[in-house]
Amino acid sequence: MEKQNIEQGKVIGNIGVLDIRKATEESVANIKSIGNVGMLLYTGETAALIQRLNIGSLGSSIEVPVDARLLTGQVVFGQDYFKNQTTPLNLCVTGQIIVHPQIPAEDIETGLKELIIVGQMICPEHLSGAIQSKLQNIIGHTQTYTYTQSSRLTIGTLTLDENYLRSLADGAELVVIGDLKLPQVLPNNVFEQKVQRIQVTGKIVCREENAQVLFARLDDRTGQPEVTVIP
Repeated sequence: MEKQNIEQGKVIGNIGVLDIRKATEESVANIKSIGNVGMLLYTGETAALIQRLNIGSLGSSIEVPVDARLLTGQVVFGQDYFKNQTTPLNLCVTGQIIVHPQIPAEDIETGLKELIIVGQMICPEHLSGAIQSKLQNIIGHTQTYTYTQSSRLTIGTLTLDENYLRSLADGAELVVIGDLKLPQVLPNNVFEQKVQRIQVTGKIVCREENAQVLFARLDDRTGQPEVTVIP
């Protein structure tokens, strides 16, 4: 998503994220007009400047602390994300947050001060409470999805072939933050034995011979994926 800071001066055209948290009367004085703005970030001190910007169309606006770090796109809270923080983080995320199941809950408690998210959050059930306690704002079409702690998490594309399938423990739960591909015709008896549940955020491509077993295991807690069945 495109991001512009008002300090850059005159802005004409469309902007994904417009950040005026550090704007001043002087820095907006030469702004003639701004086209469409997807999201506007401001503080209590700069709220009065919004009407001076002559924004054509504004999707949403949100008050964000001036010291909050702005992150866009896909953000992964990995196992070591909050370790060794000298001060707890203030974060504003526009996009998608993926919370890894191996983060200790105490790291979230001590390493994260406030979290503002506009977008989508995918979080293991056992860490949902710790994350929710840090949320300051969820606006617009923000969605929160959960998965079980025992799930096998893949970020990106997972190719589920027979070798991968047989490597799984019986009754595995799979979470794919991305696309799932089943390029081969898999033995359905092994598929049924090895996989208990699948959550997919992206697209699925599978062979017709495995479609019935796959559909029976799809969990829509992370949304309803688009499925292409190959005859």
